[in-house]
Amino acid sequence: MACAVCRGIFFLSATNFLTIMPFEIRDIKSSDEEAVRKVSESNWDRDYVPDRFLSYQDNPLWHMFGMFEDGELLGFAAIQEVDGADFGWAKALRVRSDRHREGIGLRLTEHCVKLAKEQGLKSLRYATSSRNEASIGVAEQAGFDLIEEAGYFRLEDPYPQQPNPSPSITPIMAAPERVAEALQQNADLVPTNNMPVAWEFERKNIDGIKRIGKEANFNIITNENGLPISLYYFSDSTRNNQTTRAHTLYCTDRSIFVDVMARLVDDLKSCEVDRAAFFLGPRATEWSDSLLAVPEKYQGRRFLLYERSF
Repeated sequence: MACAVCRGIFFLSATNFLTIMPFEIRDIKSSDEEAVRKVSESNWDRDYVPDRFLSYQDNPLWHMFGMFEDGELLGFAAIQEVDGADFGWAKALRVRSDRHREGIGLRLTEHCVKLAKEQGLKSLRYATSSRNEASIGVAEQAGFDLIEEAGYFRLEDPYPQQPNPSPSITPIMAAPERVAEALQQNADLVPTNNMPVAWEFERKNIDGIKRIGKEANFNIITNENGLPISLYYFSDSTRNNQTTRAHTLYCTDRSIFVDVMARLVDDLKSCEVDRAAFFLGPRATEWSDSLLAVPEKYQGRRFLLYERSF
């Protein structure tokens, strides 16, 4: 679907007079690659968007657009449809660092909402860190509601020392159908409506679990009575010859949580993974803050899911 061209935006200047900034919002083209890179790098040195730009252009589920002023790119965003789902994502929101606080991010997010409605989606999702106040402000101003959160921290090689995993605990690899069955057996294991997976969230139903299973490996631990007491899964991504592993972990037993963390860190070392992210269920989030393995800068950090329904 072609992106409509829009013109004109109001903002308060430094002298508090209402001024009009001429602009246009149009689709991002392959020829805009260098401009996208400059906007990204004005915010983060290691931003993933430039490296994935061409794959986004070739992906029919992605629709990327930008705001231009006199032909110069000020910011961009994308809407990502989810194959087989009735919701999509507002993604890759970036505004040139010298043009922050002018309402550009909000305007781009509102355009994501407009496109989602035009495409017949029932809701649009927006994920961000609890430390990103500007991103949270944009989501709330654009009418999104906070519906879920997960504990979140990251580790990098060299990884911290962990206790040895217990030989008496045996994780079992599980298919999506077995995971859905486990969640019915123990409703307390995943007490949320959505499950984090690699900087996104999926719905806790069989369709969502199957979508997670397309990119992640599920593992379940049961107690002596066969009751599931832990579920964890991970997926890998590689960029610039460096591998990042994103884990999601749910537990109802603290000792099992400590054991699983030890297993996951051991795997990171043996597989030579460069960095890792951890998304945690409510109990695991509470217990993680007492782990010496969690870097201080991630203490109390959460990964947030916002949603706007239509």
